[in-house]
Amino acid sequence: MNTIISKLNRITVAVIRAAEAPQLEEALQHIVNVARELSGARFAALGMPDNKGGLCMFKVAGISTEQIKAIGHLPVGKGLLGAIMSERQTIRLDNMALDPRSSGFPSHHPAMQSLLGVPIVVGGQLFGTFYLCDREDGQPFSQEDEWIIEILAGYAALAISGVEVNQQRNKLALLEDRERIRMELHDGVIQSLYALGMHVDLMRQLESVHPSELDTVVNGLNDAIEQIRHFIMNILLQDYSSYSLNGMLEEIIQRFHLVDRLEVTLACPAIRAPFTPAVAEGVRHILHEAVSNVARHSQATQLHITVEQRTSWIEFRLIDNGIGFDSEQARQQGGLGLTNMERRALAYGGKLVIRSAIGNGTELLLRLPTVARL
Repeated sequence: MNTIISKLNRITVAVIRAAEAPQLEEALQHIVNVARELSGARFAALGMPDNKGGLCMFKVAGISTEQIKAIGHLPVGKGLLGAIMSERQTIRLDNMALDPRSSGFPSHHPAMQSLLGVPIVVGGQLFGTFYLCDREDGQPFSQEDEWIIEILAGYAALAISGVEVNQQRNKLALLEDRERIRMELHDGVIQSLYALGMHVDLMRQLESVHPSELDTVVNGLNDAIEQIRHFIMNILLQDYSSYSLNGMLEEIIQRFHLVDRLEVTLACPAIRAPFTPAVAEGVRHILHEAVSNVARHSQATQLHITVEQRTSWIEFRLIDNGIGFDSEQARQQGGLGLTNMERRALAYGGKLVIRSAIGNGTELLLRLPTVARL
């Protein structure tokens, strides 16, 4: 009885450790090592089905790397291995060669006689299969061995599914991080380069260019490089504790050098940005994209920007007299700038509304809670 209790404790520890593995292959290797230890088998393996009748992953214990190379390939899920997967029942044999389901071994495969095969099944789903061969003491596998490995199989399914879920979460986190990077680059660095490009276009129209104008472009390029450096070092967020909304908007307007060809009126209370640093940075990106769109696409001569603050929310409104656009069509086409703005506003607990029609200008309304969530 003490031996059984000890094995059960070993199973518990093993499953916890396997579930904490960062990679599925590492978890499977740990589980198969424990299966070999608990059963006293000379050889052990754990195969995962590929849902096509074969195996997509196969971890072994008790067979050297040289032996695996000599065999030439891992099992593909035929013979008794395939029978365990298809029947989803434990198979315990004293002599595999006498079973009609056996298909033998390939060349250079170590000699094996007895088998304990246990499917790893939960709720009708097959997670994998244990294949244990030849006990170290020369005895056939016992009923107790079968019972212990079946218990391990039940817990192993939980560990395997847990690792798979964690890997999916990590993949999702990676995709979300890639999306964040894409948005940051588009809304920050790329928009800054657009603004510099517009300034260069204005310089081309002049008969002569003063050196100070070139300094503006060079300084702008240096700022863009600094943004990239900060972004890579993950220190992009600024300290907005003393940053005013009025200053934020004036900086955006000046960046596009719009004064000579676009009359901009700004009505904004002299208040600090009532957001966390992360939200304030996102708001700046939204407004930067909005002003950029007016400067590059609208052909407007007037842009009115107003900011209104209430107890629990703050509203930004941008109205231009440009050529307008089909807002519904733009939304269906999923333009990157519009999509980014809407996603940011939604992420911060607010909403973004754009009203526009061809020939009638554009109105953008951004409303956010003043205590916006991260």
